[in-house]
Amino acid sequence: MRKTVTGLLLLLLLAAVAAMVAGCGQISQQVNGYQVQPSGVTVRGTIFRWLYSGTNTPTIVNHYGNVVVGAYVALDGNGSVWNARTDSNGEYSFAGVPDGQYQLYASAEGFLHQVPVYFYIGSTYTSNITIKSSSMTAANNTVYTVPNAYWFDEHPWIVSYSPQPGSIISNTQSFTVTFCESMDVSTVRWALVPQGLRTYSVGDTANVTLSWSADERSVTITPVGSLASNESYRLLLNPDGHVALDKRGVPLNTGGAGFDQTLNTFADYRTPAGGVPSAPSNLSVVVNGKTTSEINYSDVISSGNTVALSWNPSGSGNITGYRVYVAREGSTLNFSTLEAASLSTNVTDVDYFTTSIAKVIKAVYNGQTDPIGSGNYPFINTAIHFKVVAFNGDGESAPAEASAKDSVGPTLYNPASPTPPYTGGPWMNNAIIPPVYAGETNRRYIAFTEPIDPSTIVAGNFSITGGLSITSVRPIGSVNNPGGISSIVEIVASGNLYTGAQTLTVSGVKDLAGNVIKTGVGDTITM
Repeated sequence: MRKTVTGLLLLLLLAAVAAMVAGCGQISQQVNGYQVQPSGVTVRGTIFRWLYSGTNTPTIVNHYGNVVVGAYVALDGNGSVWNARTDSNGEYSFAGVPDGQYQLYASAEGFLHQVPVYFYIGSTYTSNITIKSSSMTAANNTVYTVPNAYWFDEHPWIVSYSPQPGSIISNTQSFTVTFCESMDVSTVRWALVPQGLRTYSVGDTANVTLSWSADERSVTITPVGSLASNESYRLLLNPDGHVALDKRGVPLNTGGAGFDQTLNTFADYRTPAGGVPSAPSNLSVVVNGKTTSEINYSDVISSGNTVALSWNPSGSGNITGYRVYVAREGSTLNFSTLEAASLSTNVTDVDYFTTSIAKVIKAVYNGQTDPIGSGNYPFINTAIHFKVVAFNGDGESAPAEASAKDSVGPTLYNPASPTPPYTGGPWMNNAIIPPVYAGETNRRYIAFTEPIDPSTIVAGNFSITGGLSITSVRPIGSVNNPGGISSIVEIVASGNLYTGAQTLTVSGVKDLAGNVIKTGVGDTITM
């Protein structure tokens, strides 16, 4: 019979605890467990509250001697839960607690509670968690008094935000903030602050109006006018640093160590993008200061030379920023993200973008000029394609596109090779040529200022004055050019090339980009 009564009492106690309604300072201790037979240690303690003095800027005087009567206390550990309520002295007691690790919880209506107190019981245990208390140990069959470490706080706090922080909100969204008790509305100010890339265009704050509930526990914040699309906003309490107070003059709890139920005094939101933006337009590419019609071999051969892109911004839609992509010429354009020279990201909210030849090569060939031996040299005989898109939270726009490569034909290097006898060696930017002996006056070398398409080095593309004719030509490999492609050409004529003032004229010769040497522009040389 006694066992039956004991069981019914336990069920009633658990039901009473589970039925507690969470509200302002009233935290429901949803605990489950069973009562164990008395043995071991008696755990007891007292629940205190802070005592405040003053109204406008209250300060804590002390908390000892200010006890909380009727607080719900739960001791959880070793697979069991003990429940109690504090008496008229604010005290609680749990008898027969065996060795083990425990957590002590408490709640009471009208108070903000601390996080649990942790401790161990047993001669072999030592505490490794201290929350406003020292190490806690107790031997078996003793009374363990929890230090004066668990108290309730009478600060008001924020119970909820609506909509939920982190939500996507409409452009006409209102916000409701609920406190645990009535507030002094003259001390509560809210601001809606833009946080995203469009902050400069939409302003530092959005104008809002406040409407309080009759009990002054809830406030509705309504923007004046529509919020900008595709923008982040922060709902912020008292950005000017003023302290929010309740009706008693107690300041709002703004969170911190030791308290686990108060919300932040700000909430972040984002407005919808409103569809993908329109495409940017008129993309232009400038390499080493040259437009696409002016780019020469010397502009693209140095990895440090700059590549600058500019475009007209998207004409409609909300824009978070722009992305820049690059690909090399081919049957399929496989675009890769292009890294800016001075940025660690590919995202920019401006209408220009600066990078380098080296970063283009890195994006297109993973840092190698010609990784597969295909002879496709970026900007030289392989056009580089660029595209720029505007983007927002809904996706990317259609692209603006442009391409660039060497577009200026080759020219002859002046002068021609030295007069024989010549033992061979460096000449023309360290290019190495064979020896020219005294009896070989009909053989001489000329050079172009960039690599030449070997298929265009034919006798018919070379003519000479002085009654001579060109009998043969052949390309000679040179250094400091991609893949050793020839820029040196051996000329063999029908007579002496070192007497008189013969003029050699070149036509039909092409560089690797397919540009033909231009008549009247570096196409002749005096031999």
